[in-house]
Amino acid sequence: MLQRLLGAVVLLVMFGIVIYNFFEDEQGQNNNEQRLVEIEDENFDGVITAYPEAKEASAQVEVNKPAPDFTLETLDGEELTLSDLKGKKVFLNFWATWCTYCLDEMPAMQKIHENYGDEVVIIGLNATGSETSLDKVKSYVDQLGITFPIVLDKDLKVTYDKYQAMGLPTTFFINTKGEIQLERHIGPMSYELMEEKLKELK
Repeated sequence: MLQRLLGAVVLLVMFGIVIYNFFEDEQGQNNNEQRLVEIEDENFDGVITAYPEAKEASAQVEVNKPAPDFTLETLDGEELTLSDLKGKKVFLNFWATWCTYCLDEMPAMQKIHENYGDEVVIIGLNATGSETSLDKVKSYVDQLGITFPIVLDKDLKVTYDKYQAMGLPTTFFINTKGEIQLERHIGPMSYELMEEKLKELK
């Protein structure tokens, strides 16, 4: 009799846990529609895939087509408009502090900026809407000694609506005509690979 009673109690407790978790998951999904889901993607080596929940891209990014324009605030409090850089080669790198692979390639990006700053403009586009705080972004930039422009995508509209950067890091290569000349690179890049991409840009 006692064993049956204990069994019934255990079943009730388990049922209660299932119901609780169900409602917690439902509530969490409703409260985090704009957040990113961080997943190791087996299809790409060295990529953190960030799928936006309940959100679909509104445009397509194509090679040999104009790069989608944007104006975003920089970490220094100024504004940067991509189309203002027409006539210059641009590396547009999407990143976030929670993406370890992004941080791994940052020193190489900085080195390219230091050695080829007259030939190419590097823009670090931070997926700010996915960050826990802006202070963390500033801290990482200072810690890594980054001096190229960092722009803040606070609502993730540029990251997802305009560029569909579903995996981080992702880099776009924009030529002097303001067009996306090369296929996007998904995953971290070495210094040598960045040099190759720079030589290909016209």
